[in-house]
Amino acid sequence: MSYKDLVNHLKNEGIINDYIANAMLRTPRKDFLPEMYKKYDGFDTALPLGHGQTISQPSVVAHMLTLLDIKNRNKVLEIGVGSGWVAAIMSHLGKEIIGVENVPELYKQAKERLKKYKNVKVVFGDGSCGWQEYAPYDRILISAAVPKLSEEILNQLADDGYVVAPIGPLHTQLITKLNKNGEKIQTLPAPVVFVPLIGKCGYKRDELWI
Repeated sequence: MSYKDLVNHLKNEGIINDYIANAMLRTPRKDFLPEMYKKYDGFDTALPLGHGQTISQPSVVAHMLTLLDIKNRNKVLEIGVGSGWVAAIMSHLGKEIIGVENVPELYKQAKERLKKYKNVKVVFGDGSCGWQEYAPYDRILISAAVPKLSEEILNQLADDGYVVAPIGPLHTQLITKLNKNGEKIQTLPAPVVFVPLIGKCGYKRDELWI
């Protein structure tokens, strides 16, 4: 299946609407993959990026973007920008995208790939507690597993904003949408497994060996 066919399948299944489908089609996944994995861009699976990180499964990204419900006036924070693919998709949905990455090599690669996306800014550092410099945000997407949602992140949301994140223990999480008060709006029933978000408000490195 080609990437275009996969996106159209997700639309036909009702997972994404035309707005998100068009944004995904304008953002070829292969442009954000290591050379050896470009031929798998239409596979509905996570793929390695190196440095212990992955590019997310397209259907999971589709579900998260649907929950996030980005409007064209929104400022969006992505914690764990990774390859830059999801930030690039969101650049076609929102007004301003801030992506945070704490792996130096991935930060450099994402910053280079995203140069042509003029409404995307990529910053380097520990984003596990959010990124206060550009707050408040209308939407926050956490693209890595977190044990719980920190107050610091909730405090960076606009009054009517919300966050979507895979929340749970290391080996299984649920994609959850919460409002500024930390109240669950919706949780997708199917479990997922994301790489852990390491940092002050995420997982600690010594927890990864438990």
